[in-house]
Amino acid sequence: MKIFILSNNYTEIGSIFMIPDTALNQIGRPAFLPDYALPAVGRAHLVIRINRLGKGISERFSSRYFSEITVGVHFTASQLLKELQELRAPWDLAVGFDGAASIGRFVPMGKFCNHHIEILAGKKSLCEYDTQEMLVKPNEIVAKLSRTYRLCQGDLIFLGSPMIFSTDIDTRITLSLDGSSLSSFMVK
Repeated sequence: MKIFILSNNYTEIGSIFMIPDTALNQIGRPAFLPDYALPAVGRAHLVIRINRLGKGISERFSSRYFSEITVGVHFTASQLLKELQELRAPWDLAVGFDGAASIGRFVPMGKFCNHHIEILAGKKSLCEYDTQEMLVKPNEIVAKLSRTYRLCQGDLIFLGSPMIFSTDIDTRITLSLDGSSLSSFMVK
């Protein structure tokens, strides 16, 4: 399984990078952030899951390659990332550590339209936005990625996020899509 993350996609078209599958937590399991990652920041993403094998997919047909969405959070060791960028070193340690990403349960997508994403810490909202502001739509992203990579069933694509939020250790995070909770987990 490959996990692709688009870094922004709202105020600018961000870069796309990959993280290892070990970075993904099981649904509902705690996110254990390593000491070197603190203070960590998170980004809330709309996430699609690829449902069939494809390479060189035309944008016209790319919607056939995904049918489910969820909300995901990707944690980044922000201070380490800044240091690695200054050294022009790979970002892996800052963005791909074990437990760096958590997702909710997948729901049928239907026709892609505006979705409301909210991340809660307890009852306090950490992050909230609508996907209608997305600059590059999922169809375009799938087509673009398939020019370079063979997309396989189960691959995940985090579609970008307009905001960064910070969270504390021992906080319960809830991932919400259109008012429905898709997952809840502790940050440890």
